[in-house]
Amino acid sequence: MKSNNISFSTEKYLMFTTCFSKSKSSRDILIDLLKKENINTQLLTDVNQIHSDKVLVVNKPGNHGDADGLIKSGDKNLILFIKTADCVPIFIYDDVNNNYGIVHAGWRGAKKKIHLKAIDKFIDLGSDLNNLNFIMGPSIKPCCYEVGKEMVDDFKGSIVKKNNSYYLDLNKSIKVDLVKKGVGSNKIKIDNSCTFGDSTLHSYRRDKESSGRMLSCIVVK
Repeated sequence: MKSNNISFSTEKYLMFTTCFSKSKSSRDILIDLLKKENINTQLLTDVNQIHSDKVLVVNKPGNHGDADGLIKSGDKNLILFIKTADCVPIFIYDDVNNNYGIVHAGWRGAKKKIHLKAIDKFIDLGSDLNNLNFIMGPSIKPCCYEVGKEMVDDFKGSIVKKNNSYYLDLNKSIKVDLVKKGVGSNKIKIDNSCTFGDSTLHSYRRDKESSGRMLSCIVVK
């Protein structure tokens, strides 16, 4: 039986995505995990996601309005989290500086290159591109992500055609952009879980309006 979360943690950073649970909400799972790590839940920090390319640099907890990415600035430890139910949660952290962030990337955000705009923000904060690491959490995969033909031009090289239908590999599209930017392939990791195909994960495309949301979180331990 799968745990109530998928962890991507390192020695320094706690990173995870919540799974579906019949007994607990995604937020309750998040709170329980943070308490287990003795992390102050008053430091929760989020945004109102709008499928944009807007990434905010923040230095205090709470909700920071409309955006789709957060990067921590300053000495205060913040719990950055986003909601997804097919889109790609991208965890980003610096190996050297105490800079870290998280991005919500659906096809709209990926088309607008929100992941590259996040890199620019990190560099503005003093991070070296060579020290940045990227983890893409669970998301819908090309096996299940059917899109219209009009998407082909926007995602050339990341569209698979099968039986006159088109399927988007959003992870591949994002990774190609990162590598072109100069990120080493060894600095990019992709979780293989497909939200549509895995019933322990939330999928808006599969469950429509009845779908819940997974919470993805990054914080210094």
